[in-house]
Amino acid sequence: MKKSHPYYLFFLLLPFFCHSQVLPKVNIVIAQDSFNVLEANPFTAEDVHGIFKGDTGLVPVQQVIDPVELNYRGAYALLSLINEFSGSIKRRNWKVKTPKDQQYMNRRELNFNYQVHVREFMADYLMNQAKVPLAQSRFVLLSVNGVSHGLYFQIEDVDNKNFLLEAFGNKNGDLYKSAYDTPADPNNRYWADFSYLGPNDADYFYHYDKKTNNDGDKETDYSSIREFTEMINFTPDESFEATLKNNFAWENFIRYLVVSNFISNWDGYPQRPKNSCCTIIQPMENGILSHGIWMPLLIR
Repeated sequence: MKKSHPYYLFFLLLPFFCHSQVLPKVNIVIAQDSFNVLEANPFTAEDVHGIFKGDTGLVPVQQVIDPVELNYRGAYALLSLINEFSGSIKRRNWKVKTPKDQQYMNRRELNFNYQVHVREFMADYLMNQAKVPLAQSRFVLLSVNGVSHGLYFQIEDVDNKNFLLEAFGNKNGDLYKSAYDTPADPNNRYWADFSYLGPNDADYFYHYDKKTNNDGDKETDYSSIREFTEMINFTPDESFEATLKNNFAWENFIRYLVVSNFISNWDGYPQRPKNSCCTIIQPMENGILSHGIWMPLLIR
């Protein structure tokens, strides 16, 4: 059967894209002393300030945001970049946070990962075709202080309500980022495999990092994830299917599993529960809570 999917063209056009004006360009400007702060503690350093310059629109127009908060991102992927360093360019994965009134592409937080594989593009394409909610992503040519670091994968940080609104049509739900696992603290790892951890919200803090509805007293209110794990672990077998269908976005989840199996995604749920990145718990019109597990494509 003849294949005509547009993503095949990417194999042929990628070299051209990388040396032309087609790909958007971004530039991170960071002072040497701030860079030294991040290098001294790459996994635990506080944010530093810098300047972000990025192309916007089909016809590139540079947007300059000053100041922004900068930091390294990732855990073991970042560790690999540090260990594999050779030459004069220290490539790092970056997180950029903009002020509220100076968003970039309608987002305040963006990640730039040194992931140059075509499989990132193809995985996103397949998930989009399967109508699985995804974070905004694209390839860019990234520079640091004007020095080209090559092709990077830009992906929005989903820790915000803009993502919930665009992906699910509702921004009122609780969004949790799962798991605590960092090379800086190898003796303390907390997985997010949806086990029931008991009736105390405090027991869920490290396993699930609450990213929305976390102001004031809501910061320590983990009742939504606690009740969800209780439901899936203790609902009787005879009523489990009906209960799950009424309280869980199972169609999206099945589509995600089908595509993940097809592309051999071994870095996400269910193969690696610790990488089940986000759980969204949304209120429905009938008052029932809808629980959706959203997994990004973090393919290495």
